[in-house]
Parts: sequence; structure tokens; C-alpha cells
Amino acid sequence: QPGVSTCSTDVKKYTEKPCLEYTKKAATNTSTYWFGTNYNAVCPKGSATSFNCTNSRQGTADSIASRLQLDLSQLDRTVNITYTHGEGSYQSCGSKFRVWNGNYIEVQPGDGVYKAYDVHQFPRIQWHAAKSELDSLIVYDVGNLYVHGIYVNIVHGEISSGQVLKSYLHPIPPQTEPNPFAFLVFKQSSSLSVSDATKQMLLQTTDLAAITKTLELTGPVALNWINVVRDPYAIEGLVDLHIADLCPYLETGALLKHNRSFIHSDTFLDVALSVTFNPSATTYTSCCSTHTVTAKKVTLKSLAPTYVDTADVRTEAAPTINFYKAGLISLNRVTDTYTLICIDPDVSKSHSPIIHWMVTNIPDGNIQNGQTVLPYIGPMPPPGKNHTYYFLLYKQSSPVDASTVDGYAGPHCQGRCLFDINRFVADNHMTLSGALWMIAHNDAYIRHLYVTQRGMDEHAVCHGVSGYSANCHESVVIVG
Repeated sequence: QPGVSTCSTDVKKYTEKPCLEYTKKAATNTSTYWFGTNYNAVCPKGSATSFNCTNSRQGTADSIASRLQLDLSQLDRTVNITYTHGEGSYQSCGSKFRVWNGNYIEVQPGDGVYKAYDVHQFPRIQWHAAKSELDSLIVYDVGNLYVHGIYVNIVHGEISSGQVLKSYLHPIPPQTEPNPFAFLVFKQSSSLSVSDATKQMLLQTTDLAAITKTLELTGPVALNWINVVRDPYAIEGLVDLHIADLCPYLETGALLKHNRSFIHSDTFLDVALSVTFNPSATTYTSCCSTHTVTAKKVTLKSLAPTYVDTADVRTEAAPTINFYKAGLISLNRVTDTYTLICIDPDVSKSHSPIIHWMVTNIPDGNIQNGQTVLPYIGPMPPPGKNHTYYFLLYKQSSPVDASTVDGYAGPHCQGRCLFDINRFVADNHMTLSGALWMIAHNDAYIRHLYVTQRGMDEHAVCHGVSGYSANCHESVVIVG
């Protein structure tokens, strides 16, 4: 951006005037950010357009200054902010994310766009101030009108000398659009002694004007900000603070990487789906070995592939399903009606795909009150490649007539195999809203089922299995 270089450290050590002029101009520009003059074009339905459009000041075409109701006439210095981080990793939505490269960021007003992880550590903050001067620093999320830190009684522009009223919270923007994260320095008339009651009020309010009035601050005398966008680190932070669950937005990207006919390029998941198996303990014999399955909890991950033992997801261990709307956790109650389908598209072409479960007309997110069209059956993949089993949640536009389901399957399939899922979805005007998947292979439990349920010859099923002998008499106990 033109003029940003005037705020570099190399320039400011000679003069701060060009940077101050640029800061005032940039902070009063109403066309820079998502909450400015472009808001109505990007968000024609206001906050209802998408979670990116959540805005308590719709129609105001805000700049940073107008959104925070700032008087910039007292700006007389700059505030230097630097972020650093090294390699690392973090968890988000049940999956691990690795950051391979470190970063050093010298913050200049509105210059560049950074991910939340880039600025997750407390930055180095410093500004010029007379030795006798006392200042306060307020860290503020301009787009979401949220206080991220309050420090008072700061001596000589060194934040380490101040008193913490609200500890620093790293940026956790829910938007994919650049969101300004501001550092504002205010002057104090004297040393502040803040009562517990006042501190509690400051912790609860998000009103910047109320904070500065309560603390009797003047200014701001310095202002800087960094543009931050949502990433998996921010999404996890929003969940941890019980503000919002945006994991389905990440799941959308992961799902679109799957080359499946029922996953369309315009798919956008907006429901958080949870699939959990709670298999009870059991024992079975497979190829002359006795296997003991312990009771456990198996929860499908939303991003990383979940490889399962088929005994843990067997027919008798039908999963528990929960789901709720993505977005603000306080508003995540499901009010629409849904259909849940579990499908295996990896079976042979003569049967593909096979429906492993279908529950339709699910009201209010409660699958127990839905209509079970096809009961759950566990995976039974043949030897060879792994099979992926998708749990697909579709939002209905009207009730589904369960009696028509069999017509979308092949002959002699009992409504399960050769199922034309795309035609079924199109005819019922449904929208894919949530998805999870698990991966299974032909293992000991499947070989057990082949012999005990399908009546297949044990020698043919177990040929080549380690430890198997056609004349075996002793069992080996395996605990899994």
C-alpha cells in the first residue's frame, strides 16, 4: 500500500510525522475493511448472509476511527509492535496442524494480512513517552468490537512496567476477510488505582468509550493495527472460549478433496456433525485365533482420516449421532429437518454404492425422533483396498416419503446397493450440510463374519493369514 513504508522502523527513527499522517488517513478510510462501504454489497442480507457478515453496526460504512468512535486529533507518536514465532504445532477441530517456518512481523498500520497463528504470542510493544508520563494500552478487535487486553500505569512506554487489568488475548477472528486488531495508547492524568468492582466491570464490557471514560483516559495518542484472518488456530480459540464453532468450514475444504460423485464443488458444510461409537466388550474367533475387543469410545475426527477396527464399528454398535449449526454457540440450535445417510462408494461396480444407514425426517437435531429407513450395518470390506464410509447429513426442504427410497436402489438390493444418491438428493431438494468419514479394511473381524454369517469356507477366507493352519487346534488370545 502506498505510504506504508513511512511507518517502518528505519524511517521512524528519523521522523514520525509521515507515519502519523498516514495512520490518520488509513484509520479514517471507510472502504478498506469488510465493515466499510463494501459491506452491503458483500453482505446483501446483513448478518444473515453468512458468519463473515456478523456486524452489530450494519449500514454505518465504518472506518476504524468511526467504528471505535475515536478522535485522532491527539495522535502525536507511534507505537512499535513486533511479533515473532518459531516452528510449532497445534490442535484444531480434533486434528494436528504443523507450522514449519518461523516468522518475524514488524507491524505497520494495515500493512499485510496475517493468520491468527502468526500473531498468537504476546508481541513486543513500545512507544516514546516522557519519564514522568503514565499511559494505558488497550488492545481491541475492531471488526468484532471485543477487548483483547487492558494495561494501565505504564511508565516510559514500556508495557512491562504497567499493571494488567485484562490479560492479552491473541487475535481469534471468525472472518476470512482481513480484520484489524488495534493497539491504542491513551494518556493518564495520574496513577490509577482500580477497585475490584471496577476491574470486574472492565472485564465484562466491550465498549471502548466506556472503558476510557471509566479510567479517565485521553487520546488515543498512538495507534497501530495488524490485519488478521481466520485460520484453524483462530477456529480452535473460538471453540475454547465457547464463542463459536466453525469447524464445519474447515471440514468443507477437507471434504472437497475427495473425488466422489455425491460431493459437488459448491458444497458448503454449515452443520457440526458428531459420530461416536461405544462398542461393548466382546470376544470372537477368526482364523483359529480368539480376539477380545475391549469396551471403548471411538469418535470420528473431522479433518484427519479415522482408521477403524471393524469390530469397534460393527452392526451391534450403531453410533451416537449429534449435530448442531455452525457459528455462534449461543445460536447453534438446529431447527431444520435432516436426513442422515451412511454410504460406501468403494464396493465393486456391480453393487456400488451401498447404503449402510439411512434415517430421514430428523427433527430439531434429534436422530432418535427421525424415521429409520435402513438400519445401520457395519462395514464389511473385501480383501484389497481400504473402503471409506461417509456419514452425510442433508438438510431437507420438505418431508421425505420413506416408501420411495427402495426405488433409488438396484433390483434385489433391499434399498441398499446401486443406490442413486444424486437422484435421491435432487428429487427431494436436499442440501449437504454436514459430513464425516471413516476408513476400514478387511481385518480379523470381517473374516469372522465371512465364515459365521456368510457361510464361506474358512480355509479360503483365512488362507495366507499369519498363524493360520487348516489343522490348527489351539487358539491364540489377542486383546485389541
